Amino acid sequence: MTATPAPSPTATPVVTPAVAEVVLAFTRGRQPAMLDLLRALVEAESPSTEPGTQRAVLDLLADELHRLGYATQIVPGRAT
Repeated sequence: MTATPAPSPTATPVVTPAVAEVVLAFTRGRQPAMLDLLRALVEAESPSTEPGTQRAVLDLLADELHRLGYATQIVPGRAT
C-alpha cells in the first residue's frame, strides 16, 4: 500500500485549458457588470484610517453579494 502525499498548501493549482476557457467565457459575459462594480468601488470614499467612511464600500460589496444570494455580516475591527 502506498500513500499519496497531501498537496502542499503553497502548490500552484493546475488549470486545464478547458477549465480556463469556461472561466474566460464566464467572465467575458459579465465584463460590463464587473467593470461597473469595480468603478463604483474605486470611486467610493474609504480611507482606511477613518472607519465611518468605509461604509460605502462595505455596502456596495454587501449589495452585490446579496444580489448573488449570499448573506453578509459586517464585523467591526478594533481600530478600523
